[in-house]
Amino acid sequence: MHAPARSRRALRTKRPNLTQKVVLTRQVREKTKKSIDGAVALERVRETRDAMQHAFESGDVKGALAAAEEWLVAMPPNVLAEASVKIISKDVVRRFKAFVDAQNQAIAENPPLVSGDTPEEKCRQYLQLVGEAEALWSDAALLFDAGRFARATSLAISCIEEVGKIGIVRFQMLLPDDRRKQLGANLTGRRTRGNPLYSHRKKHLLAAGAG
Repeated sequence: MHAPARSRRALRTKRPNLTQKVVLTRQVREKTKKSIDGAVALERVRETRDAMQHAFESGDVKGALAAAEEWLVAMPPNVLAEASVKIISKDVVRRFKAFVDAQNQAIAENPPLVSGDTPEEKCRQYLQLVGEAEALWSDAALLFDAGRFARATSLAISCIEEVGKIGIVRFQMLLPDDRRKQLGANLTGRRTRGNPLYSHRKKHLLAAGAG
């Protein structure tokens, strides 16, 4: 049996002509290329991020800074464009300035939290501080699962404040040895009023900025 004339006309109109085929093929190729480029860019971002973390954990500060620069360069343009929009909408510039001010004040008004003489010693002490923060978080999670919500909240807040300190340590490790020793010697008469490490609000700000 032959299809009705109307059905045959409908079938003919649905078939793409040569120009449409070329356009569709081009669109598929562009989407495929974008997907491949996006995957390559994402893999490059991951590689540079892992290299930065490995260098930092190994005590290679210069290598960590170089990897951080490569990480920023590897970031896809669309991600950077999206980040720019979010920076404006969330008032990040003002908040970041407050974070930097609190961070600089904390570094200037407190003794270094790491006292190693070599990069390896400082890195080992840094990882100890990270381990303590992780332990606080693990304990908070256990208490939460056990229904001890008040104590879990208390430990979680303590963990957040420790993360703020860890962010300070990362910068203290970059200070020249003579500057670190000078800060360590200025223990007497150190004021606590207004000091970021003695303010819950500023420690939370430091934690948010530390990432």
